[in-house]
Amino acid sequence: MYRTLISIMLVFLLQLPVLADNECIDNLAECKQKAVKYFQDGKYQDSKKIWEEIQTHAIKISNIKLKAECLKGLGNIQKEQKDYSQAIKLYEEAKQLASNYKCKKCSILEADCTYNICDTLLRQNIDEYENISCIEKLRKLAAFYNSQKDYLGEIQCYDRIGSYYLETADYNNAEKAYLTANQLLKKEENNNSGFEFYRMLIINTYNKLFCKYKKNQSDLNLRLIADELLSLKKEIEITENDYPLFTVKSKLLNVLGRIYFDLGNYYEAKKYFNDSNDLTSDDETKIDNEIGLSEIALNESDFDKAKSLLNKLISKFDKIEDKNITTEKLKSALLGTVGNYYYVKKDYNKAFESYLEALDIQNKYVLVEYI
Repeated sequence: MYRTLISIMLVFLLQLPVLADNECIDNLAECKQKAVKYFQDGKYQDSKKIWEEIQTHAIKISNIKLKAECLKGLGNIQKEQKDYSQAIKLYEEAKQLASNYKCKKCSILEADCTYNICDTLLRQNIDEYENISCIEKLRKLAAFYNSQKDYLGEIQCYDRIGSYYLETADYNNAEKAYLTANQLLKKEENNNSGFEFYRMLIINTYNKLFCKYKKNQSDLNLRLIADELLSLKKEIEITENDYPLFTVKSKLLNVLGRIYFDLGNYYEAKKYFNDSNDLTSDDETKIDNEIGLSEIALNESDFDKAKSLLNKLISKFDKIEDKNITTEKLKSALLGTVGNYYYVKKDYNKAFESYLEALDIQNKYVLVEYI
């Protein structure tokens, strides 16, 4: 009787840690969802705290796969905070851990880390050779995701390829990549729901139309593209209460401003630039809107307003520390507008200096669309 009681107690005590771990695992999916949600909302410290707590638990129970997942989550945070070297270090460690296991989940985790390493390197824009190497890896990754029937991973790869070509003003290749992603998104529409998938679809559609706009500058084509953008704007507004997409909407309004400016309809252009400015907190979109408004002022011979806007923009650029392809493209456009201002005012020396500086930036970044 006594011996039986001790045996029962031993079994019970041995089971306690297992029960605790199972309890933690039961909450794990919810914790991971919280970490992802915080990340998507830009609450990086909250997301980081949860991933670190899960990582501590993973180490405690010697769950290497879970630890790899945490490292990837922490890498994503470092990438968004522009600590690129630390992000790559975390991705490499996660990838190495995942590669030790031969299962579908770990293979996809390993591929996700490779994708994120490529994305981080492309954001750094180290050199053309590195960029082309990353694009080739992304194409191979897309094929791998397809073989695993992970179509969202495949879409992500084509979207990133499109973004790279968009940044380098290769609109033909950008449009091809976005079109491939769009076709996959349409195919997967019935199998996916929720905000994240909807966001991917809307952003992809916008990017596809943006490439179209850059490639087709005739008045007829511009009007057709404006109609498509207005249709997309309505779609965003219908679901705005449930799925707010203010960033893409502000960019869409900015492009509508550009189109109406190109068509010579300054009233509509001004309206869309101002609407975009009111909606966005993104500095780059705001700057582009203000460049557009200064160009309108110049075309309407409101030279005082044009000069005031341009001076404010020059002051903004002097304060920018994190210079990248986008900011340099905007600076080139700004200098071109400054050159136009001085040209109209018949100060040809200053106009020449501004045009020359704009061209120097274009040549450095191969931004042929501003020449």
